[in-house]
Amino acid sequence: MQRLDLWGWILFLLCALLFGAAGLRDGDVLMTVGSVFFLVACVLFLVPYVRR
Repeated sequence: MQRLDLWGWILFLLCALLFGAAGLRDGDVLMTVGSVFFLVACVLFLVPYVRR
C-alpha cells in the first residue's frame, strides 16, 4: 500500500511541474505561484518516505 502511495505522490509532483511549466509558458503568474506551492506541499508529504 505504501508503494502505491509513493507512486501517487510522484505523479502529483509530475503534475505540479507540468502545471508550473504551462504557467510559465503562458505567462500566468497565479498559475505558476500556485504550482510552486503545490510542488512544495507534495515534497513535504514525501518527507516521511525519504526518512525511512
